Amino acid sequence: MRNSFTANCPLCQRLFGTGGHIALVLLMLLLTGIAGDVSAAPDFAKDSVVVITVKDTDGVITAFSSGTVLRSDGLVATTCTIVTQWLLGTRHTLRIVTSDGTDIPMIDALSCDKKTNSALIRVPAESLSPVIALRQKDIPRSAVLLSRISHKEVRRTALALTPRKVKTETLASSTSISEALAGGPVLNERGAALGIATVDRISQTTLVVPINRLFDHYEQYRLLQKKRRQIELLEQTGSTDPMIIRPIPPEIKQAQGQVNAQPANPEAYMSLGKAYDASRLYDQAVDAYRHVIRLDPGNFEGHINLGLAAYQAGRYREAANAYESALRLQSQSVAALIKLGAAYLILGEYSYAVSALKKAAAIEPKNPQARYNLGVAHFLNGDNDAAMVEYLHLNAVDPKRARSLFDLVN
Repeated sequence: MRNSFTANCPLCQRLFGTGGHIALVLLMLLLTGIAGDVSAAPDFAKDSVVVITVKDTDGVITAFSSGTVLRSDGLVATTCTIVTQWLLGTRHTLRIVTSDGTDIPMIDALSCDKKTNSALIRVPAESLSPVIALRQKDIPRSAVLLSRISHKEVRRTALALTPRKVKTETLASSTSISEALAGGPVLNERGAALGIATVDRISQTTLVVPINRLFDHYEQYRLLQKKRRQIELLEQTGSTDPMIIRPIPPEIKQAQGQVNAQPANPEAYMSLGKAYDASRLYDQAVDAYRHVIRLDPGNFEGHINLGLAAYQAGRYREAANAYESALRLQSQSVAALIKLGAAYLILGEYSYAVSALKKAAAIEPKNPQARYNLGVAHFLNGDNDAAMVEYLHLNAVDPKRARSLFDLVN
């Protein structure tokens, strides 16, 4: 029967002649879409896989996963799970280890898509080896996941896929993988990347997030950053023309005159700081408020204003430190606790934010800002149940803000 099929197959005769049963085997492989051994994807793809590690303050690895290099300048895709584990560990660090053993710290977490459990991070690098994105239209029936266990070891896992057109929606695989293997690239037999593998947090199904979806998220991040820079430029200059030099406002001149006349007077520096604040010159305001505190360490307003100016300047660690100092002077200040919680939220230190905002809510149970921020902190800290409790509290005092929290959590 085999020889009869070959003899009646014009394609087999054209390619291999009329006598070989090998032609039939190869043809069947081609027809089923699995020609080529995906488990032997080209070795060049290995350099595009990195280890993602979370280390505690003692340098001990507390969690690890894989990552996929998307751009040579340090854009890496991984899972939300590993990024969340980094966020939950106060003062922990997230790093990547490349195939040659280079250990690189993360400088920014760009996005985290909870629906697909995928995330984008950036590391300071210029010559990483990015994956080659899939260009063909159809998804193969099988692929291989590359996961880096250490800088010397790469593990290969065959994945069964459902053929479909490459679109931005996530693919599913019937092959189960662990979180430790997730984050690496999923490749066809030629080494082109379909996407990265993740694990659905609810169903534990293996997902394949397409490369183009990851780049869509990166583009959204870039556009958002561009808008923010434009807003900051307008706030700092009052004009889109960077060549226009704004004159020094008379309030600053007057306050500077008071400082020159009374260099040991903290109130003179306080007035100068407020004048800088009014002109949105926050870095200069920080310096003025530091003079206030140097001359009068117990000046509560000086510490609070220093925190506000540092926060506006994007110096969030300094802001948190200033609010901590203010609270050592007035531990029951709800305003200081809320501001401290906001600073910790920006820094990604969610457990610290929860602690500060819990204190604020305990002092003023009906403070809507405290309740809302605490709900956000619980949500970012991975505790949706606690966030919903805050929604219930908030709904009794500020339904509109409560709805915003509900939409965020759900």
